[in-house]
Amino acid sequence: MAWLKPQTRVVPVLRYRDLPAAIEWLCSAFGFERYSQSLGEDGTIAQAQLVLGSGMILLGPARGSGFDRMMRQPDEIGDVETQLCYFIVADIETHFERAKAAGAQILMALEAEQEQGSTYVCSDPEGHVWSFGSYDPWQSGPKLRRYLRSVTTLWTDHDKRRVAATIAGSNTAVLLVLGSVLYFSSPSYERQMLARDLMATQRQLTEELAAKAEAETAVKTTGSQLSSERKSREGAEKAVKATSEQLMLEQSARASAEFNVKSVGEQLAQERVAREAASKAYRESTALRARERTERDTIERTAKGLADQLAREQAVKEGLQKAQADVQAQISELRAAGQAMERAAKEARDQLGRERTAREAAERIAKESRDQATQDKAAKDAAERAAKDARDVLAPLRAAKDAADKAVAKLSADLAQEQKAKETVTRQLKEYRDAQLAKEASLSSDSPEALIKKAEARAEQERTARAQAEQTLKEAEAELSAARDAKMASEKSAKGAWQALAKERTARQKAERAAVDAK
Repeated sequence: MAWLKPQTRVVPVLRYRDLPAAIEWLCSAFGFERYSQSLGEDGTIAQAQLVLGSGMILLGPARGSGFDRMMRQPDEIGDVETQLCYFIVADIETHFERAKAAGAQILMALEAEQEQGSTYVCSDPEGHVWSFGSYDPWQSGPKLRRYLRSVTTLWTDHDKRRVAATIAGSNTAVLLVLGSVLYFSSPSYERQMLARDLMATQRQLTEELAAKAEAETAVKTTGSQLSSERKSREGAEKAVKATSEQLMLEQSARASAEFNVKSVGEQLAQERVAREAASKAYRESTALRARERTERDTIERTAKGLADQLAREQAVKEGLQKAQADVQAQISELRAAGQAMERAAKEARDQLGRERTAREAAERIAKESRDQATQDKAAKDAAERAAKDARDVLAPLRAAKDAADKAVAKLSADLAQEQKAKETVTRQLKEYRDAQLAKEASLSSDSPEALIKKAEARAEQERTARAQAEQTLKEAEAELSAARDAKMASEKSAKGAWQALAKERTARQKAERAAVDAK
C-alpha cells in the first residue's frame, strides 16, 4: 500500500527524442502510469510525469531545454550511463517477462532469489538503463526501524480485524510508547522516517478502528434482523403445530365417517354394481351407436371434404391448365409478334441499308458527276486554251509553210536552172576543149610532152571548176534539204496542231454531253 512506502522526494529526470513514443513504451513495458503532462506552445509534450508504485520519474524532450549543455543521450557517449533508476516491484518475474516481451534489451538477466531479493537490468529503445527488483532498501535500516516496519507489515498483511482488535486500547499505548522510544533513540535523519511511519500507522489504525466500528454496527444490525426473523419463525412454527393438531383431529373424524360410509357403501355397492352394469350396457350400446353415427358422419364429412377438395383441385387444375394454355398462347403470340417485329426490323434494316447504299451510290455518282463536270470544264478550258494556242502556233506555222513552199519552189527552180546551166556549161566546156584541142593540134609546134602538160593543166582547171560547181551544187542541195526538212517540220507541226484541235473539239463535245447528262 502507498502509506507503507512514502512518496519519495527524489525524482529522476530522463530525456527522450521521441517523447510520446517513449511514454507509450514505458507504460507498456514497465507498467508505469501517467500522472500528469504539460504541453508546449507548439502543442507537443513539454514535460510528463509517470509513476510506478510510490516512485515517480520526470520526462522531457532531448532538445530545447536548459539541460542540453549538461546532459547527453546514451548513444552520444558510447551507450553508457553514469547513473540508473531502480524501482521496487512486487512480482519481479512477471515484470521481467513483460519488459522482455515489449522489446527491452536485457543487460543483466533476472537472477535467482537471493537474500535481498532478485534484480534485473535492461535498456529502453533510446538507450536509458533501468533496474527493477524485489529488494526494498526501505526495509534494510537499523534493527528497531526494521522491527517497527515488520510489525506494521504484519498488521497490514494478515487478518486485519484480529490484529486491530489485539492492538486496540492499551496495546495502542504500548505501540505509541515503543514508537516514542524508537523516535528519541534514533538519529535525526531516521526520526523523520519514524515520524512518518508512526503517523501513517496511526492513520491506518484509525481507519481500521473506524472500519471495525462500522463492521460491529453492521453485525449488531444483522443480529437484530436475525432476532426478528427468529421470532417470526417461532410464531410460524407454533402456527404450524396448531394446524397439525387440528389436521389430526380432522383426520380422525374423517376416518370414522369413512368407516360409516363404507358400511353403507357396501350395501349400495351391489345396487350400484347392478345399476352400473345396466347403465354400462346402455351406455356401451349408446356409445356404440354414437360412435357408429360419429364415424358415419366423419366418413361422410371426409368423403364430402375429399370430393370438395377433389373438385377444387380439379377446378384449380383446369384453371392452371387454362392459364397455362393462355400463357402458352400469349407466349406464342408474343413470340410471333417478336419474330414479326424482328423480321420487320430486319427488313427495315435491310431497306435502310439499301437506301443508305443507294444514297451513298447517288452521292458517289453526284460527286463523280461534279468531279467529272469539274474535270470536263477544266478539260474544256484546257482544250480551248490549247485550241487558241494551236491557232496561235498554227498561223505562223502556216505562214512558215507557205514561205517554205515558196522557198522550195524557188530553190527547185533555181536548182533546175543551175542543172541546166551546169549541163550547158559542161557541154560548152567539152565543145570548147575539143575545139581547143583541135586548134592546138593543128597549130601547135610544141612537143608532145608540152602538149600533155598543157592538157593536164587544163584538166586541172576543169577539175577545179567542176569541183567548185559540185560544191555549189552540194550547197544548193543542202539548202534544198534544209528547205525540205523545214517543210516537213512545218507539216508535222501543222499536223500536231490539227490533232490537238481535233482532241479539243472532241473533249469539248464530251464535256457538253456530260454537262447535259448532269443537268
